[in-house]
Amino acid sequence: MKKFYFVFFILLSFTKIFAQDSGIYESYLILDTNTNPIASEFYDLQGNASSINPDFINANLGTYQSGESLILRGAEIKTFKCVADDILNGQLEYRVYLQSASTLPVFQNVSFLNFISNDGASLCSSNSFSLQTWRNDAFNINVLSGLSSGDYYLEVFTKAEYTPSTPPNNFRFDSNGGFNYRASFRVDNPPIANCVPSLSVNLDTSGNATITTADIDNGSTDDFGISSLSLDINSFDCSDIGSPVTVTLTVTDTLGQTDTCTTNVTVNDTTAPTITAPANVTVSANASCEATGVTLGTPTTADNCGVATVTNDAPATFPLGTTTVTWTV
Repeated sequence: MKKFYFVFFILLSFTKIFAQDSGIYESYLILDTNTNPIASEFYDLQGNASSINPDFINANLGTYQSGESLILRGAEIKTFKCVADDILNGQLEYRVYLQSASTLPVFQNVSFLNFISNDGASLCSSNSFSLQTWRNDAFNINVLSGLSSGDYYLEVFTKAEYTPSTPPNNFRFDSNGGFNYRASFRVDNPPIANCVPSLSVNLDTSGNATITTADIDNGSTDDFGISSLSLDINSFDCSDIGSPVTVTLTVTDTLGQTDTCTTNVTVNDTTAPTITAPANVTVSANASCEATGVTLGTPTTADNCGVATVTNDAPATFPLGTTTVTWTV
């Protein structure tokens, strides 16, 4: 048997043409989106639909993160047939492409819609059971599969295959024009954190040092913008001298998605200690013209990370005359 098609295309304004023998008078797309993740949602594929369903044309289907899904469940069409036409099936075709694409992909015919019911009174008085419903909600196509970050269009149309009563008949449109239904969505993948591999910081005279994200960040990126950068450690003191300190940079994008990287921070003390020697000491020599047990006093010392030792090179016995004692801190 020779097969023919009529096609339901998306229009800016929908006009039913019942002068034809047969056609599609209602059409719906079935999706699982971020806006309704619990149950499948029906979208109207007719520009002047008065149902409670949202219109698909120019709809914003949301923003999707890595690992999420936008499921194309299927479609439903309602057909009318006149004279002796026989509606054989319904079909859905779709394509996904970047909004900036200069060359568009071909449409994918996903599967046939199943016959659901004869719906009673006809649009053509000569036929009984001329209104029919066709539906398939088991396609389960993840529209996001394989997509990189970007702004996309999901474009669809429905059609039906039929056998005409008076051949020849070819594809027939159910309304004027030829615009397909198109909605938009965004894929926003997580940011990419990039850190400098290592960093060296010097303690100040008070024994402290601080760093900022600018010291660690080495060109972190995100497809639609970075919201914030943060560090788990940004201040150091004398206790951090020695082994490098591992610092983690967290990059957060506008959706709250994050990525991290680390930098080894080496903390240095480059401030020398200070010392002021005690006052000069004058003692009397003994009968052997020397002095022992001399009390030299205590020097004044300071250091940003504390004094470890204070020593001097004083001899146990001082000879007659002047002896210079050197203090080391």
